[in-house]
Amino acid sequence: MKQAIVWCLLLIMLITGCQKTPSEEIVSKKNTDRMIEMASASNEQLQIDAAAGIRSCYGIPNRYEKTLKGVSGKLIVQANADIIVPSVAEMPVLSVEATNFSQEMVSNIFSEFCGDADMNLSKNVMTKHEYEARIIETKARLTMETKDTVKEILQSQIAEYALAMQNAPEEAELLPADGTLQVEDITNQNTGEVIGSRTLLRATGTSSEGRRLEFHVSNNVTYSGKSTYVIEHADGTRELMSPSSSSILRFQFNDALLLGPNTGEGDLVMDATEMSLTDEMPKKSILSITPNQARMIAEEFLKAAKITEQSIENVQLYSSWNQSFTDGNESVERQMYVVRCLRNVNGVSVASTGDEMYTDSEFSVQWNYESCLIFIDDTGLVGFQWKSPLKIKKAVVASAKMLPWSDIQNIFESMIVIQASPAAKSRPDGETLTFVLDRVELSLQRIIEQNSYTTGLLVPVWNFYGRYRYDKIDGTSNYTAEIPFWPQLSVNAIDGSVINMLQGY
Repeated sequence: MKQAIVWCLLLIMLITGCQKTPSEEIVSKKNTDRMIEMASASNEQLQIDAAAGIRSCYGIPNRYEKTLKGVSGKLIVQANADIIVPSVAEMPVLSVEATNFSQEMVSNIFSEFCGDADMNLSKNVMTKHEYEARIIETKARLTMETKDTVKEILQSQIAEYALAMQNAPEEAELLPADGTLQVEDITNQNTGEVIGSRTLLRATGTSSEGRRLEFHVSNNVTYSGKSTYVIEHADGTRELMSPSSSSILRFQFNDALLLGPNTGEGDLVMDATEMSLTDEMPKKSILSITPNQARMIAEEFLKAAKITEQSIENVQLYSSWNQSFTDGNESVERQMYVVRCLRNVNGVSVASTGDEMYTDSEFSVQWNYESCLIFIDDTGLVGFQWKSPLKIKKAVVASAKMLPWSDIQNIFESMIVIQASPAAKSRPDGETLTFVLDRVELSLQRIIEQNSYTTGLLVPVWNFYGRYRYDKIDGTSNYTAEIPFWPQLSVNAIDGSVINMLQGY
């Protein structure tokens, strides 16, 4: 599934590739200072109508319905979408930074997941038996290999394993884990120089029910001096090592393979968010618990672990088929609820694509968008994954002045036609390309500050969600896959600039 998402992103990039734009104002490089100045401008209408809420202040309707045509009728834009706005009177601009999981937070979550388990720190040394198993496995690969270059690499690995096995212990010492973070040095793999450090925890254990489990925390590396360097591998390949903002906290039972878009496993059966507010059971579900029960399990965990900054946004049902050799070689379906949480700031959600990241082409530094997922099956909560947490530093603008909805609508209608026109022009005569818009949402979203991969702003953003449909001459249609939580167009609500989700600004 991960590969499918990559191909969908490539398709979107082809459809929405570099095009001339209707206004230099819309697509010019974002000027943060100017945007903050615009957000801070007086807004008498907002002050007068604040009690009526954002929808009234900015003339935002409940729905957006419109059909546009372009490229001599070969391009159609169908807008039939709910417009979702937060129930607040004002939208702020906040400064944020990438942060670590505190010891207090790690201890709270560790206690919830592993409080009754016999937990030990994961081994950082291999035993003689483990090296011996590696040697046997590598020798088996060597007998089947035909390329001389690969044979040399495998022979070198066997020699390294044999040398290390001489000084390896017979048994690895198991150290008990209580949720306390450890400190690890980061070294330049070419020179051995210490270039940074991180706090982390890698623990495994067995629950009171006899289930094996893993608990992992890795916080942002704190670098000193120049940290980007290149590793020259034995096979001639080069690997760029560079800084990244990628703190992660993860837990799972070993016997529960997690499903969902951020794990790259399984397919979406349905969005069960609405059902999670009732007692209804999805017809396609093979689970015994309802979406509402899954939601309650997630809410109880968030409360018990004192994770107050995250709120449930979606409850989705995922499915995967596994080959079963004990059941007549037939595929066996398994399902799981994936509960997606978003950071909530005074009643306003912070939009996120998941684990898509900002990447600088020159240095490959990256800053993942925040992601918080809870995985639930018939046995209960079986996994948790929280990536790239944010720290809110201060309010830059307490109540931002935004563009009226009419301006945002005009920007969308201009940009979506420009983005999709090249793909529409390439269609054979008699065929059309249709963009189907099904949801528009105003929320906060992180944009990155220039020359930084750890600091940015949360700003009000309009996200437009939907997918493309190819209508063929024979009357059949093909849809592009809709990437979960990935907007087709993201517009800054303050200055109307279009945000590049891959670059983060």
